[in-house]
Amino acid sequence: MRLPFVFSIGCFAGSLGKRMAVALVVACILAGTVGCTTPATRFVIISDLHPDPGAYDQLEAMTDHVIKLRPALAVVLGDIGNDAVPGVSEKEIDAIRVSFNRMTAAGIEVYPVMGNHDVHHRVQDIKVNWFLNQTPLPLNHLFDASARTPAYQAFQARGPYNYSFNRGGLHFAIIDSNIPPPKPDWPAERLARERPRWEAHLQWMKDDLCRHTNNPRRLPTLVFLHGPEYLTGDRGMDSRPLGRVLEECRDQQTVVAAFGGHWHNGANLSVKWDPDIQVYATQASVHPASRPVEFLIAEVTAQGLTLEPRDSMTGQPGTGPVKYHPIPGRFTDLKN
Repeated sequence: MRLPFVFSIGCFAGSLGKRMAVALVVACILAGTVGCTTPATRFVIISDLHPDPGAYDQLEAMTDHVIKLRPALAVVLGDIGNDAVPGVSEKEIDAIRVSFNRMTAAGIEVYPVMGNHDVHHRVQDIKVNWFLNQTPLPLNHLFDASARTPAYQAFQARGPYNYSFNRGGLHFAIIDSNIPPPKPDWPAERLARERPRWEAHLQWMKDDLCRHTNNPRRLPTLVFLHGPEYLTGDRGMDSRPLGRVLEECRDQQTVVAAFGGHWHNGANLSVKWDPDIQVYATQASVHPASRPVEFLIAEVTAQGLTLEPRDSMTGQPGTGPVKYHPIPGRFTDLKN
């Protein structure tokens, strides 16, 4: 392969290192096209992955479809397997690890969101160690151990699991929706343990989403979190911690859409104080008891961003209940 082709990929790899650059080159060679020299205009959103029992075929089929689409990255909205460890979740984790390894080998960066089944004390260490594993490749450039990024350090510290990055004229903000604000009636021991964690989490959300510490150009922001009620207040979450942060800085924040999982059956949600923010509870991507099972394709152009659900089994357009709306804007190469 000619050297300029390698350079065009290497400029995307950045701190991810030589191994991801090599993976991207190999993926382009195997594809047998020159498409990898063109701008990357696609990413995918994957929701809850619950292959046990009896849905491992969904996981394999979904992985095949995602790889064929050749997105620049995949955001996974939490519940990356269940928390039955020891037990059936060990098999789930092994299968999902294979899926993620196939994606990274194809040059697709994988960005995990932590769900309630990922932070459970039985599995938290197992999953964090897996997500930060450097072999055969880091999941994404922020989890490259040699770079020691704030994202890597947040996972090493076992949360709060917040991190963000800018790509293609968009700000991607991954929010930990597993941290409730402290309540006065909590036991003193719990308050002493949880209050510093909450305060660090609250500070990060304000810094990133209101003060734009990680988004100095004030790019349009896409929020990814496991529980969408953390933003909207649905399902009895009156505290709506993320919603309150954004409402307090409504004139400064740049959120245009938020994507959550957790519900398994999708729904369109709303933010009362800003109806222009699109909020989606997405359909589960792998789940034995839920049909349809879907993942999302996001396409960026100079005119905006479009969202299309795809059936995890067939790869055909999805038939779930959620209605996805285009997001206007001028977006560019997702490699940059």
